[in-house]
Amino acid sequence: MAKQGSGSIINISSIAGIKPGLPLISYRAAKAGVIHFTKSIAREMGEYGVRVNCIAPGHIPAAQTFYDMEEMISRVQPLRRQGSPPDVANAALYLASHLSAQVTGLVLPVDGGSNLGGPLPKKV
Repeated sequence: MAKQGSGSIINISSIAGIKPGLPLISYRAAKAGVIHFTKSIAREMGEYGVRVNCIAPGHIPAAQTFYDMEEMISRVQPLRRQGSPPDVANAALYLASHLSAQVTGLVLPVDGGSNLGGPLPKKV
C-alpha cells in the first residue's frame, strides 16, 4: 500500500475497548490496544496515503454471545434496535470506499449509542 501510495486498513475492536469496566478486563485491555495501534499506524502511514481506521462493534449477535442481548440493549443502548453483522459490514464498506477518503485514525462505534452511557430515563 505504501508503494502504491494509497490503501485502507480497517481493524476491528469493540466498544469494550472504549468503555472501561467489569467484567473481562483483559478483553477490554486487548481491544483498547487495537484502538491505540490503529491510531499509531494511522499517523505513521499517512505520509504514504494509507488510511487506517477501526470499527468498534457493540452488542452484535455472534456465536460466542454469552449474555441476554435484549436485556443488555434495554439497559445500555439508546437505540433500542439490535445491531446485526450487516451493520458492521456497512461501516467497513464506508471506510474502505472513496467516500471516506479524508478519514484516518477514526474509531467508529457501531453500537446503537452504547458508548454514550445508556438511555436516559423515560420522561413522566
